[in-house]
Amino acid sequence: MGISAHYYAYLQDDIEKIKNGDVGELLYEYDLNNLWDAMCKMLTGRNFKQRLKTGDIFSSNEPFSWAIFGRSALNEELSEMISYTNASDVKEVAETLKNVDISALLAKINLKEFASSNTYPDIFGRQSEFEDIRASLKEHFTGLLNFYQNAADKGLGVITVIA
Repeated sequence: MGISAHYYAYLQDDIEKIKNGDVGELLYEYDLNNLWDAMCKMLTGRNFKQRLKTGDIFSSNEPFSWAIFGRSALNEELSEMISYTNASDVKEVAETLKNVDISALLAKINLKEFASSNTYPDIFGRQSEFEDIRASLKEHFTGLLNFYQNAADKGLGVITVIA
């Protein structure tokens, strides 16, 4: 099964309720599945372990990082990481993702380097699968972009759960 990333869009008022331990009404969701670390590596040049070493998971001013990990931590337990991104930052994420030429980005990434840097999931060892991996990354990038664009258009915040 592995570790997967899920994104949930709520009204900003509901994000505030959730931050205080209450519940809100879920409006949209997206499942990045287990490609969250590969997506981070593709967009930022560093995977989770590399970002963790430099301590910039939540201190980063990079909208690409916010897209994957959220902007601020709600919970950083060993079994799951829950974070949130306020509506204003969601707009910045959507705008940043919208400006990516995904085909050009996919053409220049080195998936062998994903393997050598232990990027999750452990699927980067066989070059024969690289085209399928690129296709999955493109599909999930488009899904993530659409999710953030929809949330931004409606002024929503996002809760991110990686578990």
